[in-house]
Amino acid sequence: MTLRARRPALLVLALGACALAPRDDAPRDDAPRDDDTAALAERTAARALDWLWAQQTADGRVPSTTYGVLRAGWSLTATALAATAQLPAGLRAPHAAAIARAVACLRAATAADGSIGLDSDAIDYPTYTAAHWLAALVRLQPDGWRELAAQQVERLRSVQLDESLGWRPDDEFYGAFGFGIRRERAPLGSGLVDIALQRTVLEALRAAGVAPDDPTFVRAAAFVLRCQQPDGGFCFTPGPDFRRSKAGDEQAADGSLRGRSYGTTTADGLRALRACGRGEDDPAVAAARAWLAAHAAVLPVPGLPLAAEPPTEPALRFYWWSTLAAVSPTAALRAELVRTLALRQREDGAFTGDSDRMKEDDPLVATCLALFALAPAL
Repeated sequence: MTLRARRPALLVLALGACALAPRDDAPRDDAPRDDDTAALAERTAARALDWLWAQQTADGRVPSTTYGVLRAGWSLTATALAATAQLPAGLRAPHAAAIARAVACLRAATAADGSIGLDSDAIDYPTYTAAHWLAALVRLQPDGWRELAAQQVERLRSVQLDESLGWRPDDEFYGAFGFGIRRERAPLGSGLVDIALQRTVLEALRAAGVAPDDPTFVRAAAFVLRCQQPDGGFCFTPGPDFRRSKAGDEQAADGSLRGRSYGTTTADGLRALRACGRGEDDPAVAAARAWLAAHAAVLPVPGLPLAAEPPTEPALRFYWWSTLAAVSPTAALRAELVRTLALRQREDGAFTGDSDRMKEDDPLVATCLALFALAPAL
């Protein structure tokens, strides 16, 4: 299969109905229908795990055969571990040997400064790699995991845009976590920061035991709040204009433009606020929850224009499901989500997204996101 080389897009590191041409890997229309959501989720996840770990190479990596930027496999290996680690031990058990190979692979690839894959010919998503590796270590707890986790905590701290890099508390990108290729002094380093990456790092740090009153979280919260909009929802990043929101801009009362809120970013924003220690009575949390309560649906991704050209909404469906599942949807919505995923599962157990804009057409990406979405139902 030819590798596609494209500029970085959201990895994780994920649906509205749209017309699709028939294809060999189309979702099965005879997927099982079961009122027992947990049982259906378990069967679906088990088949997905079988496919996922069958893609592992002998050296322990899980590399893409779809995208050149992901062919080294560092971020995908960490993501596969993180997605698997969230599942019950009984589901993970048949893949113990594959998990151990992946852990050994990432352990061996970790440099003294905690970075992974920066010396390879294709650098993928270093900060996502660190965060997912950290999250997997905390859940799986392999031998020596505490030392490895501490190394990743320090690695993630080092890529935060803070005073040590010349950022000030009133800068719009202050407190964000950089992409991770290198530490650069302000104003460099802010080109690829966003609420999805912020949430991923913050949840991993909290899982590793970093307290919400730690200066890293205090700084991070400032960036999270800058992504929240007056309607309670979240945009992708405070700027620049072309990255601000995949839902486009809207005009504020003062005539300025701001990014529109949409589903994936708002769920990520809520998760980031919770990781920062904000309780349910916090006004920012309450506003985000209210936005989601008014908009949450399995299909389509709320807030994204359905008539956009090229279309964006189909490209974020699996990511939407993965982050929606984590913000405690109703039992009915959770059941609908599990049924939707079961219907989309391929005969071989994998999943494939509907668009290449966010790399969800890579079955490794889509299958990991599906596992993240299924985990809360188990």
